[in-house]
Amino acid sequence: MISWQRQQVGLQLTVGFELIQIMCRLQSLHLPLSAVLLSVDSLPVEFFITDDIIVLLVTETNRYAQQFLAGAALKPNSRARRWTSTDATEMQKFLGMLLTMEIVKKPHIEDYWSTDPLLATPVFNQTMSCDGFELLLKF
Repeated sequence: MISWQRQQVGLQLTVGFELIQIMCRLQSLHLPLSAVLLSVDSLPVEFFITDDIIVLLVTETNRYAQQFLAGAALKPNSRARRWTSTDATEMQKFLGMLLTMEIVKKPHIEDYWSTDPLLATPVFNQTMSCDGFELLLKF
């Protein structure tokens, strides 16, 4: 299953070229460095996808889904009829799956959920259904 988990690792922060590049990038975006400083326990992904961003994604995804469903003439068996509001945990899983899809390339989205031994990537089936993923992708 794909999830964001903290692991204890030895971490030594040195001010190097990469950190200077990050600080310059933040300055060019007019973001105070203090707004994005992370603790030693932070996951690398939290530098880019903060809890506030997750909350915003959840709120706007749910809002768009409600607006879409209120104004759509859906077929009786439409996947959209099975929509249920998302939450932060599901959104983190969804984003983790998107990141993983950039590493594990397959020709079609459905192939990530294949049970064919030649195509199988079981972590996708263990994390979220294909329909659930495609609904989040839609909204």
